[in-house]
Amino acid sequence: MRAALSELRNRIYDAVFEPGLWLEVLRETEDLSGAAGSSMTVYEAGVPLRHVSTALTSPLLDRFIGEGLWRTSCGIDHSHRPPASGFVRIAGRHPSEFLAFDAQHALWAESGLSIQVEAIIAMANDHLLAVTFAWRKSEATVSQSYLDTLASVHPDLVRSVGMAVRLTLEADLQSLATLAGLGVPAALLTASGRIWAANGLFGALNNLFALPSSERPRVLDRVVDALLHSALVELLSPNGAGQGEGNVRSVAVPATESRPPTVMHLVLLASSKPALFSFGRVLLLVSPLSRSDPIMSPAIVSGLFNLTPSEAKLALWLATGGSLKAGAARFGITEKSARTYLERIFRKTRTASQAELKLLLNSGPISRLCRNI
Repeated sequence: MRAALSELRNRIYDAVFEPGLWLEVLRETEDLSGAAGSSMTVYEAGVPLRHVSTALTSPLLDRFIGEGLWRTSCGIDHSHRPPASGFVRIAGRHPSEFLAFDAQHALWAESGLSIQVEAIIAMANDHLLAVTFAWRKSEATVSQSYLDTLASVHPDLVRSVGMAVRLTLEADLQSLATLAGLGVPAALLTASGRIWAANGLFGALNNLFALPSSERPRVLDRVVDALLHSALVELLSPNGAGQGEGNVRSVAVPATESRPPTVMHLVLLASSKPALFSFGRVLLLVSPLSRSDPIMSPAIVSGLFNLTPSEAKLALWLATGGSLKAGAARFGITEKSARTYLERIFRKTRTASQAELKLLLNSGPISRLCRNI
């Protein structure tokens, strides 16, 4: 038993550097504790859970998440209370009404499992990790020797989780530092929109953002802040990236005396199944526009707002004061197609009228905007 525990501890620390080993950690702990199923689940307020789970519990958690049952689970609310120290019995941590009505507990019970013991480990940005072990419902209780086994590895789990989170953060900061070297202010946001990591250039944008640590980036301009928040919510929604605009949203910021006109880009990171301790979901890039070179070409507008080449040309035409009808004739499309383009342009630039579009794109003499059309 002592040798097996020593090997398990080694595996726990190996998993810090090889995340694929967390599943092996759970399996080996099951073998030593007699549990039938187990999971490591990351809780972040308001967003779907992600987990690493063994064979019996993995499909249950997939169903719990996929059917949206996590949204009404009182167990998640209870888990966000001050974590208990070490592994505790579920029945002792949660009130009886939780055991009777909680969706996750009911799902486990239907499958012949009883969630009996868990440890809650606090992580950065109010994230929590629940390490849960379930025994078959037919077992009336869990022996003290099994609980002692879990208690003996709890300090190792806490230390290794802290190390894994720190390594992930350091890797993210290094990536953001590379962007800083290219002159790009950037931050990584979590699935709830909070700042997970940022480079120094982003941190210096005090004329654009109110930047309390670890909070959602708040633009000083309230109208733009609302647009940024709306774009972030849309991008992170289940169907957000499938609404014809891809994985990018752009929001324009008007110039002031202290800053040039600026465009903020939100880029949804591609991984559909992020690593357990990887919290960056959206990359926020800030692109100030030079006052000294206000020329806007279709290529620039297309890149800033994710417009197609045809949409960019029409947008710049309208920004010079040209009419939609004349623009359709100029670019060889029907008025109906031009109206469709205009609807897409409004959506992507987050404007609501041709007047707003003209104001957005006119960062210099109007006569120069169409130079490259």
